[in-house]
Amino acid sequence: MAEGNAGHGIHPGSGSQKPVVRHCRSIHNGGDGLFVCWRVKHGQFEGNALLDNDNAGISIGHKDTDNLFRDNRIEGNRKTGVNFRDETAPMGAHRNVFERNVILDNGGPAVSIRGHHEGLIFRQNTLGNSQPLGGKSIGISLSPGAEPIRSEDNHFENVSKPQPNSPRADCRRTRLVPGIRRSQYDSVPLRLLESPLRRIWRDRWLEISVFSSTFGHKKTP
Repeated sequence: MAEGNAGHGIHPGSGSQKPVVRHCRSIHNGGDGLFVCWRVKHGQFEGNALLDNDNAGISIGHKDTDNLFRDNRIEGNRKTGVNFRDETAPMGAHRNVFERNVILDNGGPAVSIRGHHEGLIFRQNTLGNSQPLGGKSIGISLSPGAEPIRSEDNHFENVSKPQPNSPRADCRRTRLVPGIRRSQYDSVPLRLLESPLRRIWRDRWLEISVFSSTFGHKKTP
């Protein structure tokens, strides 16, 4: 139990190799519930409760690679549920897997990805809000220039924008529960988003979509 600390709750230190954090509680701390420090690799973070912290539920970034986050509750944190810190590609948190986590009722997006992090997988997670908020809320947010992610069999609850706010995402078999609307990018064929030439086609499609939306016409499929 890490409760009521002035800073972070749980903090695997710089250079930690194969850390295992299971069935821990990190609640009501002044920083992040779980702050993954620099160069934390091949860790397993499973069955933890990261609740009601003043910053993010999980913060991960500088060369934190090949970690598994499974069956965690990440709820009620004041800012983002999971925050990927802004890093350049050589310093990114690559090949991390988030599986079967519950990421609900956080102050920002359920997941915020800033900077360059490659090979991220989100599978069978529940993301969003337990109750409708009546305003805009985001399931997964990607900053401009962020690398593609892979999203499989995730459940988005009560979010106005479930999919990434960038078309550079591979979102497979995503399930949307009642009360939310689909992202504007859902109908873009993913195979057209892979190469620079195809990206030109995508940008042209977005221009047509914006033009059509502005003048009240049906969007081009």
